Parts: sequence; C-alpha cells; structure tokens
Amino acid sequence: MMTLKEDNVGEFREVEYGNWFTYRETTNPWALENGLQHEVDVLEGVRYANVLKTVCKIAIDENPDGTPYVVSWKIIKHHKYNDVNFG
Repeated sequence: MMTLKEDNVGEFREVEYGNWFTYRETTNPWALENGLQHEVDVLEGVRYANVLKTVCKIAIDENPDGTPYVVSWKIIKHHKYNDVNFG
C-alpha cells in the first residue's frame, strides 16, 4: 500500500499480485531485536520486514515462541528515494 509519509525511504511492487508498497526504517524494539529493519505499509497498518534489492522478507505473523513468522515476497521496481537523481 502506498502511503505518503515524510520518513519513507523507498517503494516497491510485489510480483505475485502487483501491489505497490512504501517502507521506512523502524524504531520498533521487537522488530529490531528480531533483525527486521523496516516497516512496510499494508492495508492493516504496518508489517516489519527487511527490504532487499529483489526480495522483501516480511513478518506476516508471530510464532508461538514470540519470534516473527517471515515469508519472502519477490519484488520489482524497487526505488530507494535517496538513489533517485532529480537533476
């Protein structure tokens, strides 16, 4: 889901369904303790993830032991805003 927020660092398109998502760095302690560096905007709010060049490893649930249940999304058209040349 595309959400305009001042602290967004990028956007990408998920391959399977073709949906666009924006993301930003997270400060959430649980996410960081579990190695998840980003917040991805989804319809329900945010999900914690690691957005890489061609894949997004995103937590979609929590395991019984409290660790994240992570799946991989193939992504395309990944744009990091600081990489954009506006000149």
